[in-house]
Amino acid sequence: MKNQLKDYFHFSKIERKGIIGLSILSLLFIGARYYLVLNPGELDYAENRMDEIAKVYYEEQEKLKQKDQKAIHEAESLKEVQVSLFKFNPNGLSIADWKKLGLSEKQAQVIKNYEEKGGKFRTKEDVQKMYTISDSTYFKLEPYILLPNESEFKNQNSKKLVTKVYKAKNEDSKSVKKKKQYPKIIVDVNAADSATFLKLYGIGPYFSGKMVSYREALGGYSNLTQLTEIWHFSDSMLNQLKDQLEISQINLKKLNVNQLNAKELQKHPYINWNVANSIVNIRNKHGEYQRLEDLKKSVLISDSLLQKLSPYLTVE
Repeated sequence: MKNQLKDYFHFSKIERKGIIGLSILSLLFIGARYYLVLNPGELDYAENRMDEIAKVYYEEQEKLKQKDQKAIHEAESLKEVQVSLFKFNPNGLSIADWKKLGLSEKQAQVIKNYEEKGGKFRTKEDVQKMYTISDSTYFKLEPYILLPNESEFKNQNSKKLVTKVYKAKNEDSKSVKKKKQYPKIIVDVNAADSATFLKLYGIGPYFSGKMVSYREALGGYSNLTQLTEIWHFSDSMLNQLKDQLEISQINLKKLNVNQLNAKELQKHPYINWNVANSIVNIRNKHGEYQRLEDLKKSVLISDSLLQKLSPYLTVE
């Protein structure tokens, strides 16, 4: 019997600690209640303080709730606008369309403010100059911008000016003397030397030399329209000469994108340093290119650029 009672009132070390802690808390609670009963002023003060604390707590909870609701609303608004790339002219483009292209409303408003102050986008590079558009965003948008790049824009303006000067000079010469008679010959642009080009009407030493040097830089002409890429060689000049020009079926000089470094690739007129460096970096990271279409892994190589480059590139 004695042993049974001993077992019944026996406590483990953890149980003893729990009993001691509970006892201390009970004593503190009883003491606090006794103190407040003896000091009713303190009890009123405590109750007032609790009311104030509760009021502040509920106000803060309400603010947090409103803030969360605002954040959820903004997140849902962003979800509603899905990025959808399309060809566009940045001049006069609406904020809604800018948002469809991936810009925030704040970024789009900066662009609209620029336009309201008289700003105008003439080239693709003008869009890139907007501080609100990052380089990564610009490279995604660049193939869809319906504007010429800066070099094409300058070339177009120069061609217009040269054409006007050329026509004016030609008209003046008609009133003074008869045109010089040129024999009608057929010239192979991939085989002729500068002396042969001089035999064509309207081609002087400058153009004859440039037609040869640009052919060497390209690796051969793949089509006659490439002549208009020569500085001051206008579309009207090509139209006047096209019946006397032909392209021989020769092997164009090709650049191996799996072997050449960026400096060597950059020598081609269609490849600038950024494009060349991108081609080499992607090759080093992912291995050799299996086909020319793999070059489009670079955001700098658009479909139009790849089409121009294809006759001059190889992966073998």
